[in-house]
Amino acid sequence: MKIQLQYTLTKTTVYYNKIIYLGMSLLDLSKNLMYHFHVYIIKNKYGNIAKLLFTVTDSLMNEIESADFYADIADDIDSWFDTSDYPRDHPSGIKTGINKKNHR
Repeated sequence: MKIQLQYTLTKTTVYYNKIIYLGMSLLDLSKNLMYHFHVYIIKNKYGNIAKLLFTVTDSLMNEIESADFYADIADDIDSWFDTSDYPRDHPSGIKTGINKKNHR
């Protein structure tokens, strides 16, 4: 028995014209990540000393009273903080050159 098969591949195009839903979803995910950082990282470390001042589209502004903020975050640099714009000889002595912009 002889079987002949023919496959035709066609280019499939997906046109998604609902950018509002996609944009809103991305903003929601971003806000969720930022609030997670504020509640589980900042609030766990500083408690009521850390105050959330305001939020905008892509950032949170915190007020934190600390004797030495850089010493406080030194152990968390690799996990949570972006020091890619800090000079190598930053006076705080923290680890520099860590890029978290494409994290997660």
